[in-house]
Amino acid sequence: MKQADRLHSDGIDPRDIQGSVNIVWLLHTLTEVFAFVNGLVSEDIYSEQVIFDIKLVNISNFILTTGPDRAWWQLFRCTQNELEKTWTYPTEQLQSEYLRCAMNSIVWFLERFGWVEPNIEQLERDQYKLIRREL
Repeated sequence: MKQADRLHSDGIDPRDIQGSVNIVWLLHTLTEVFAFVNGLVSEDIYSEQVIFDIKLVNISNFILTTGPDRAWWQLFRCTQNELEKTWTYPTEQLQSEYLRCAMNSIVWFLERFGWVEPNIEQLERDQYKLIRREL
C-alpha cells in the first residue's frame, strides 16, 4: 500500500501533514539530555533536584516516523500545537535511574501523538544500543 493510500485509509489527508518526528531521533535526543544532566549531577553541579521542562512547539499535524528497517503499520499524529511537560527528579533518583527517567519522557511524548501503548521493550533495547554507541 502506498503511503498516500495509507494516510487516506487512516482518515488523514496527506496535505495536512506538516512534518514528522522520528522515534529514534526522539529517543536519542531525550536520552542524551538526561545523560548530560546526569553527568552534571555526578559533578555535584545540582545538589537536591533537577527540573526538566521539555517543550515541542508548532507540532500540530506532525506524524511519528521510523526508519525503513522497521515495520510500521499505523500512523500516529499530534493534534496539539504545543507539547510541554515538566519532570522533577531528586538527584539521587536521576543518578540511579536516568535511563528510566528519560524513558518516562519519551513515552509521554509518544502518547501525545496517540501511540498509547508504545513498545517499551523495543525502546529500551534501542536506548541501550544508543548508550553503547551501537545505534
